[in-house]
Amino acid sequence: MLRPIQVPALCLAAALLSACLNDSSDEFPAQPRAVDVFAYAGSCVALGAGGGERFLAASGDGFSASQGSPEQAARFRMQAADLGTYLLLDTDNHYLVSDGSALLRRAQLQSDTAVVDGVIEIDDNFVSEGEWDLIAPEDGAGRMWLRHRLSGGFLSNSGISATRSNDNTVEFAQQSGCTDFPELSTDAEGEVTRTTFDDGTLFGFVETHSHLFTNFGFAGGGIYHGAPFHRLGVEHALPNCSIPHGDEGRRDLLGYAFDNRNLSVSEILGPLAAGSTPGFNHATDGYPDFTSWPDARNSATHQ
Repeated sequence: MLRPIQVPALCLAAALLSACLNDSSDEFPAQPRAVDVFAYAGSCVALGAGGGERFLAASGDGFSASQGSPEQAARFRMQAADLGTYLLLDTDNHYLVSDGSALLRRAQLQSDTAVVDGVIEIDDNFVSEGEWDLIAPEDGAGRMWLRHRLSGGFLSNSGISATRSNDNTVEFAQQSGCTDFPELSTDAEGEVTRTTFDDGTLFGFVETHSHLFTNFGFAGGGIYHGAPFHRLGVEHALPNCSIPHGDEGRRDLLGYAFDNRNLSVSEILGPLAAGSTPGFNHATDGYPDFTSWPDARNSATHQ
C-alpha cells in the first residue's frame, strides 16, 4: 500500500480551503509515513477493493472489481470535497457513485437545488451520492476504508458493505494521466510588482466590502444565484440559473428592476404582478459558458 506523508497545515479559510482542495497533482508525497487521509487530494490512482486484491474498472453503467493489476484498471482523480472526503472522477469524466448497494458510474452528480411542485427547494443537509470518506484506523496502521457518505456503507469488491472489516479495506496505486477536475482559472496575466516606499509603507489595493456569501444572506433563497464555493465543484457552485430565474431569466424580477434603472414605476409593477418580465431578460447558462453572467457591473442577482 502506498502511504503518503502528512501534507502541510490544513487550509483554515474558505478561500484557502478551495485552493488546497483543488490541487491536481499526479504525485503522491515522496516519503511514506502513517496514513494521512488528507494527503490524497488531487492524486491520480487506481482503486483496489476487497483488501486491494482486485482493482475497479468500468463495466457498463457501473464499476466492478475485475482487474488484477492497476495498469488495466480505471484511473481516478481524487478531488477533495471536504477534509478527508473525496469525489472520484475517471478519465471519461464519470464519477464513482453508489445507491447504497452497487458501485455506479455517472456523468453528473445530483444537485442540492431542485424545483418541487413549482417551488424551489434548497437542501441545506444535502449529501451527494458521489462523496466518499477516507477512513484510517485509530492506531494509524496502513489499512484504509472508503465509506460512502450518503449510505454509510463501505466500498467492497462486491459493491457496498454495511460493516467495516479487514476484508473491505482499499488500496491506492499511483497512476498518471487522470482527468483534471473542472475548475475556474483566474484569467490573470502578468507579474505582481510589490512596492514599498522609503518610509516602509506599502502601495496596493484592498477590497473592503465584498458580499462573498450573499447566496446565504440577504439576497439568497432563490433570488440571488451563484456560490463562491461548493464542495462538488464549480459546476454546482455556478450552474445554469434557470431554476431560480426561469427560462430566459424572465423570473429574475429583482434583477430586472434593479439592472434597468431607467424603467418607470408602471414598467416595474406590471412584471411584478405578472411574475415574469415582458420578454427576454438574460441568458441563463453558467459554467463554463457564462454568456450573460456573472457581471458585477450589470447584474445584481448573480455571483
